[in-house]
Amino acid sequence: MGYTGLLLVAVIVLTACATKVAEFRNPTTGDIGRCIPNREAAMMGALAIMGEGDRYASCKTDFERKGYLRTPEGQESEATKQVIQDIDAARAASIRK
Repeated sequence: MGYTGLLLVAVIVLTACATKVAEFRNPTTGDIGRCIPNREAAMMGALAIMGEGDRYASCKTDFERKGYLRTPEGQESEATKQVIQDIDAARAASIRK
């Protein structure tokens, strides 16, 4: 499989995955922060995918450096669950067009 084939597989895998919104909570204040991946970057090519991966990773690292703790998957706040549902609904609507 050539480069084009691998890129196509990467795009399919990235766009088919469930939305991975990383939620972080400040243990002192209870404040919630979120890192939201930009799935549309997957459609813009390999450089956009790498740049988005760096941005998403930096977002998570920044929260950890500030003392926030990652919320375990499945224990996110209702607001974060709603963000995920909205993103998934928007993606589904764009696919149906």
